[in-house]
Formats: sequence, structure tokens, C-alpha cells
Amino acid sequence: ALFPGFQMNRRFMEGMMGVKEPLPDELLDSIAPPQSSWWAKAVDGWRLTRAGLGLIGSQLTLRRTVRRFYRRLDDALTLSPEDLACLSLRQLAVEYRKVEQQLLTQWDAPLINDFLCMIAFGLSRNVLASQAGDAGLQLHSALLIGQGDIISAEPAQRIRSLAALAGTDPALVETLAHGAAEEGVAQLARIPALYEQYSAYLARFGNRCLQELKLESATLHDDPTPLLRAIGQLALRQGAQPAEPKAATTNDEIDAQLAALFAGQPLRRWFSRRLIQWAKQRVRDRENLRFERTRVFGYARQLFLAIGARLHEADLLDEPRDIFLLTVEEVLAVVDGASLTQELRGLVALRKGERARFMRLPAPPNRFTGDGLALLQGDFMPTAMPTVTIAVGDEERKGLGCCAGIVRAAVRVIKDPHSSALQPGEILVAQFTDPGWITHFANAAGILVERGSLLSHSAIVARELGIPAIVAIDGVMAWLHTGDTVEMDGATGHVRRVE
Repeated sequence: ALFPGFQMNRRFMEGMMGVKEPLPDELLDSIAPPQSSWWAKAVDGWRLTRAGLGLIGSQLTLRRTVRRFYRRLDDALTLSPEDLACLSLRQLAVEYRKVEQQLLTQWDAPLINDFLCMIAFGLSRNVLASQAGDAGLQLHSALLIGQGDIISAEPAQRIRSLAALAGTDPALVETLAHGAAEEGVAQLARIPALYEQYSAYLARFGNRCLQELKLESATLHDDPTPLLRAIGQLALRQGAQPAEPKAATTNDEIDAQLAALFAGQPLRRWFSRRLIQWAKQRVRDRENLRFERTRVFGYARQLFLAIGARLHEADLLDEPRDIFLLTVEEVLAVVDGASLTQELRGLVALRKGERARFMRLPAPPNRFTGDGLALLQGDFMPTAMPTVTIAVGDEERKGLGCCAGIVRAAVRVIKDPHSSALQPGEILVAQFTDPGWITHFANAAGILVERGSLLSHSAIVARELGIPAIVAIDGVMAWLHTGDTVEMDGATGHVRRVE
């Protein structure tokens, strides 16, 4: 609301975040009241012009900004987990502060690109929608399929390659699909070529786990079960693999489709093509820069585990992972000798108890109001929220189509990706997904997600892999059950339960 042009760009922000209900007008007026005087309008116009010129400058220098960001990242994340494990407490604290200074306070490229991505995606979508309505929106999603160079799609491609190699050994496949992780890894180690690819996967994507931005989350290094299950299940049913991904939309195809849409409007066609190309570049960079965030969090996770190990050795913690129940300030204060308490075990026990209580509470509503002490006490007041998802009778729902394609198959409703395995050819149904779900995408014939937006991780990766996908299907987790057969249309966003 503090940014110039808030009233114009807020719809783009809401679309990027997957907000189902716009902010009420009365709340908008309290945050950013409409300008009434000519002077206020002139000042806002000047601020908007200056911000727009700044954005143009940021776009023109973005490649250089991104290159510098990658360089800072590589310079900062230099130590391996083995190196970190050899450092003293003081050295570990110095290393954390170095990373914080070099990266966390200079997170420029992801922030600039995110904002430009929001503008590019929203503008290109609006232009096509104004020209052809729903058909224009479907074309917009189709033109973004298979951009290439999106790192988030690489894990699914590697899993398919691993499954093809493992498929020649039935005993190994059975262990990967159903056996203990330790036994699966031991059997992989007996096949050098396969184990080399498996190790390369972990080296590159081992930190891409469920809830990866929580330092306490177990990574694939800690528990490779989701990866082994995905490889095993896909190898078990090589004949039932999902269809090959759709080919990337080429420049010639984009030109042909836009020429048909904007027949007799060469200037508008040229402008739309530039917007589409801009949106594709910004979406690609957004997803790739988010992967670098995973690297930073993975490094911080290993760093704090090393600190936890030192505090455990000093008999201040029961186990190294208890470090994740302390704040960063508390940990650094212990290292600096400035801690307000010596009872770290007591703090950990207190927070374990609080976490256990929180886990038993129902999830808060999607949108709620509250203030001060009421929020601290968990007194959430739900707000009335009309849904953008339309129930067309008991057997049909509608969400936001992300990637075109009509699929008719059985669904598997997955709440915990660690304990459930998607069979090849099934449609994945989830409340939400994050990068840790990518091990399931390799087997998916389609993807249905209750929450999300057209720029959420599941939508971007589905488009890159060419998997038909629909997000923002309100209530789909309660509506569908594992084994139900549905027909989904990833272009229109319609889902119909067949049996």
C-alpha cells in the first residue's frame, strides 16, 4: 500500500499470492485512501512516474544484478557440512554473521525479479484476456508451457532417468518401492552408474524437502525415503508411466497463435509477444532464484546443526536438533557469553510443549481478523469469504487451469507425502504443494491442488513438465477420495467426478 500505484497493481499481487478474496473496499480505504485534492494526486502521479522509471532501470540492469547475486551466493556458501562440523562455536557464529551480511541484507535480485514477474505476468494475462476472454487466458497458460532452463523441473526428469536405470533389476525396484531406506541405498551402492546418479541428485537437490524453509525439516540427506519411493514406484510400472511432457512452446508457435488472435492488429500482436516473452523470462528467473534460497536455507540448516552438536557436547542440549527450538538471537548470545539464561534445556522443553499444543489445534481459517492478545490466545475470527471456485453440482468443480490437457484417471489424495506414494498414471490431489513434492510429480498424470495461484510452485513446474494441472479448487480435499475417477481439463479448470 505504500508503493506508488498500489490501486493499479494490487490485483497483480493478489493473483501472484493466490488470494481468493480481494481486500474489502473499507479496508483498502483505510490503508490507502483515495486521493481527493489535486495536489495529492499530482504528488502520487510524480511518485508513480519516478517508481516506473526506476523499474525500467531495474529491468535494464537485471541481468547484471542477477549475475552479481549468484556470485555473492557462491562466495558466501563455501563450506561443506564436513567443513562446518570441524569449526568451533566462535567460528560457526562468525560464519553465520558473514552469510547474513553478504546475502540476507543484499537479497536484491530475487526481490526485484519477483516484482517485475508480478507486473509482466499480470499485464500479459490481462492483454490476452481483454482480446479473447477465457480463450485468451487459456492461451496465456499454453504459451508458458515448457520454457526450459527452470531448475525446479529437473528433479522429476532425473527421477525418470533413475527409474529407467533401476528398472533392469526387479529385486532393487521392489526394495526401492516397498523396503527400508537403508536397504534401498545399500542396494543402489552395488550399481556404480545408478548410485552415481542418485548421489548427484542428493548433492544438487538434497535440501529440496518438504517445508524446506523450516530449518527443522528433515531433508533427503536425513531421510531419502520419498526419493526412493518415487524411483521404485515409477520403475515398477514402466508400462504405466505418465505421458511424455508436452513440448516447449516455440517462438514460431507463439507467433502463429498470436497472429491468429490479433489478426489485423500488428502493433497489438507485437506488444503481446514482447509481454509474453518478458513474462516467461521473469517466471523462469523467479523459480531459479527461489532454488538459490533453498541453497541458503540448506547451508544455514547445516551451520546451526553444527552449533547444536557443539552445545550438545557441552551438555547444554539433549540432542543437536534441539537447536531449532531456540531463536537465532538466543543461540548467538550463548556463543557470545551474553545469554540471559543458562537453562537452554528448560527453554527447549517449554517450546516442545507449546509446539505439541499447537499441533493439536485446528488450522485457523484462510482469512481471519484479530488483535493483540486475542491472536496470542488463538482467538481467530473468520471473515466471510466468497470463493472463486464454483461448485457446479455435486460431481463438478472449477479452479484455475494452469496447464492444458484433458486427463481421465483415478486420483490419490495425499496429505503426507512421506507416508504416501503416488502410482504412475494417477492424478495427484493435495491441499498445497511445495518444492518437496517434486518427487511425486514424476509419477503424476495430472495435478489438482486446493490452494495456490498461477505463479505457485506447483503451477510453474506443472507447466514446465507439461502435466495438466488445476489449482485453487476450493474443498477438493474433502470432495475427492483416493480411488475416485475424475476427468480434468487443465485449460478450463473444470474437474468432473466420473465414478
